[in-house]
Amino acid sequence: YLSLLRKYIDEVARPTEETPTAIWQRLQIECKKFGFVCPPSLPYSYIVPKLHKLDLHRAKSRLIAGKSKRNVVNNDVSCTTDLGSALSPMSSAFAKILNGLIDLLIVADVKRKIKLCWIIRTTDEFVDIYGSFPAHLLRTVDFTTMYTQLPHSDLIDTVRKVLHEDVAEILAAKFDMSPVDAVTKIFIAPAKEKVVYSTERHGWNIAELSRAVEVIVSNAIFMNWGTTYKQCSGIPAGNEMSPPLANIYLFQKEKEYVKRKINEIGEDQVIQRYHGFKYHLRYIDDIIA
Repeated sequence: YLSLLRKYIDEVARPTEETPTAIWQRLQIECKKFGFVCPPSLPYSYIVPKLHKLDLHRAKSRLIAGKSKRNVVNNDVSCTTDLGSALSPMSSAFAKILNGLIDLLIVADVKRKIKLCWIIRTTDEFVDIYGSFPAHLLRTVDFTTMYTQLPHSDLIDTVRKVLHEDVAEILAAKFDMSPVDAVTKIFIAPAKEKVVYSTERHGWNIAELSRAVEVIVSNAIFMNWGTTYKQCSGIPAGNEMSPPLANIYLFQKEKEYVKRKINEIGEDQVIQRYHGFKYHLRYIDDIIA
């Protein structure tokens, strides 16, 4: 197990020269910029087997970030194992916001003749949509290494592009302003049941949200065997923001794919050949069509 764990860690992370205390102090500064307190704890990594794939060529285990009281970095005796990583409170809030923005992308797609947003996030959503499918043979495909091999720079840039273009355009229409103004003048905040949008200073604007994504993706740090590691590629392991980040990233790639098809064969042929992609769904990294 330990040999396999080290192999997985070596594939996605590198040891860092920063001490745990220095990491925590640096992240504390970043968290305060967004109004959060940084818990004095670093996660550890472990792997869980993919029992349904043990006989396949694909990765047979998944790297997970766990919680450990032993990874408390400032000897705070009040810490409990529920702390998670240093960025957990910030990640939790922004994960809720990103899911709210995904709701906007899904709603905006309803009136289109050709579907751009393939995202589903729950089994209930899949069952509801699957019920409207014609009685044809379905195809499924998944990305075997997206979670571990995706370059951080590509992830950050792609999510930023969606926020500054697609989301800004939707919010600009809601508040009757230009998309450029929407990036800095509309504020987004998590509420109890939903995400709220306002021109009053409550929450964070799109520019600040993009910066938060960069901070969290660039600081996927964990500690094993007394050594701190920084994840260099892939979706941040064990982070609440990872599912919405993956959804937004792939939304952009799917949108680009659909637009290429439109340019190649025209809208009418896309509707005729692919049903306008209305029967294409994706649950995280699994596509059903």
